[in-house]
Parts: sequence; C-alpha cells; structure tokens
Amino acid sequence: YRLPKKILNKEIEYIRDLGVEIKLNTPIGERLTINNLLKGGYKAVFIAVGAHKTLKLNIPGEDLKGIYPGVEFLRKANLGNKMKLKGKVVVIGGGNVAIDAARVSLRLGADKVQILYRRTRDEMPAEEEEIEEAEREGLEIKYLTIPVEITGDNGKVKKIICQKMKLAEFDKSGRRRPIPQEGSDFEIDADIVIPAIGQLTDLSFIQKDDGFNITKRGIFVVDKGTLSTNKEGIFAGGDVAGTATVVDAISQGIKSASSIDKYLGGSGVISEKVRKEAMVDLIPFDLEAEIEEKKQIKSPTLPVGKRVKNFREVEKGYTKELAIEEANRCLHCDRTLEEG
Repeated sequence: YRLPKKILNKEIEYIRDLGVEIKLNTPIGERLTINNLLKGGYKAVFIAVGAHKTLKLNIPGEDLKGIYPGVEFLRKANLGNKMKLKGKVVVIGGGNVAIDAARVSLRLGADKVQILYRRTRDEMPAEEEEIEEAEREGLEIKYLTIPVEITGDNGKVKKIICQKMKLAEFDKSGRRRPIPQEGSDFEIDADIVIPAIGQLTDLSFIQKDDGFNITKRGIFVVDKGTLSTNKEGIFAGGDVAGTATVVDAISQGIKSASSIDKYLGGSGVISEKVRKEAMVDLIPFDLEAEIEEKKQIKSPTLPVGKRVKNFREVEKGYTKELAIEEANRCLHCDRTLEEG
C-alpha cells in the first residue's frame, strides 16, 4: 500500500541501465565469503545489508506457534506469499515497522488488530502521519502496556498477559522511562502475535576469520570520513554502520561511492552525467516581503473503505493545483544573504 511494484521495478531497471550487474540468489556466507570475493578479483566491497533481524521479547511463550517477527512477517507479505490471517492480531512495538505490520495484518484478513506500546503516544517513535492513518483504518493502540507472558493452547498462541506501565524520569533517549504498575496485570485474547520492538543487523554471513572490528551491538566500526572498515578494501554503510535515518543512509551511499572510487585510483567526483537536470527560471525574491505562514498540504489519500482489504497505494499524490499551492510555501532556503 506504499510503493507500487511497477515503480520499484522501474527504479531497479534504472540501476541496471547504468551498467550495474545484479547477481540474484547469491548469498554471502560459508560457501562464498567476503574474503573469497577479494581473492576472486573484486578490488573493493561495500557492505550495506541493513538491519532485518527482529529483537526478541525475551518473555515466556515466545516460541509458540502463531508468533511472527515483524520484519520477517512484512518480508513474506511483500514477496507475495499467500498469507491469510484470521482472528485477533496483536502487534508489539511503537515504531514504523509495528505500524506497517498492523496495517498489513488488516489487509490480510485479520478480524481485529491491536498494537501494544510501552509509552504514550507522545513518545511513540512512529511518524505521526503513520499513527493517524492506522487509527483511521480502525487499529486500536494500547498505550503504556507491555506483554509479560504469552500463553497458548496445544502449542499455539491463545492469550497475552499484559502489564500497565507509568512514566518515570527521562532516560538517555530523551523520553521518560516506563516502569511497571504493581497489580495491573490483565489478559487479552490473541491468535497471532507480531513482535516489532526493534531490529538488529544480521551478521550471520561474517566468518570468524574475516577479522572485522564490530561492536557488541553488531555495528561495523568505520572511518566516518571514508566509511572504510579495518579491512583493506572493504567499506560499510547504512544500518550496519549505525545509521539512524534513510537520509543518512543515502548520504553514506554517495560518500562510500566516492571513497571507493578514490581507493581504486579515481578522483572521487560523482559524475552528473547520469542525472537529468532541468534549468528553471527563478522567481525574483523580494527581501522586504513578509513571509506568510502556511500549513503543510497533505497528500490526498484513498478512502478507508477502499483500501483496508487490499494493497492499493494509500497516498494518491498531489494534483497539479495542490502541488503548486504546496510549492508556494517555499521559504527560499537556497538564498544566501551577504553583508555589504
């Protein structure tokens, strides 16, 4: 419901058209190691495998049938696996992965979907728009709630024993730390549980003799300027290098390309030939004009009734008129003022 397959395929074809060879079904691991790549003729390797390993809840009952780790669940749904959900689904977590898992569950046929989050809405790391859309689609979010045990019947999930929380002092993340409320335990019915409390990097492809400098959190230690690891000719970026946002990951992709080019003897200058740039006439900017405050115009979305039982793209995009109106909010951040 986010990005149509045809758009994704178009982006992939664009990469191929640039001359990039994509080798599918070629896992790196015991048979084909990173050292093998270097010995086989590759002069540089860039590691950007992301963070796709779901953190465990570490509570009793986590091994029951009917529990699907968030990222793995979304991967199966995205790959077109014929998944049909019935009954009550409970998603645990407060980030965008949790919201995605909940909204996908609804589209796969779940009768009821709930999200359990240990803090309040104000502390929820998911984007506000994502939370709003989830609520519009009928998803219930239980705040200040954590699971303490998952119980089952004949080896399958049946109930979740929960505990209410309250917020205490602020922690290192800048959010108030949740602490349990004594005597607040309660149960909720569940047929499927989807943990989505965070992701780790999956470094199972790394061999013991690879010799990488990796932190306890599974993050590659890299040079911030070049993104090179402690191994000659090997670079890393994105989640495996501790990146927190998509923007940072894209930036590291560009930086690593430049660093690798320099490492191979090039200039490190990213060619602009692959980009199609359009020159536009700039509208004269009146320095004396008052800036009018305008609210952001949100992209129109598909009505709830037409989207919750399918995977049609939710955001319809701007019309020409709305795009122009939104563009008029520009504060001319590209302009620099010089004294004298």
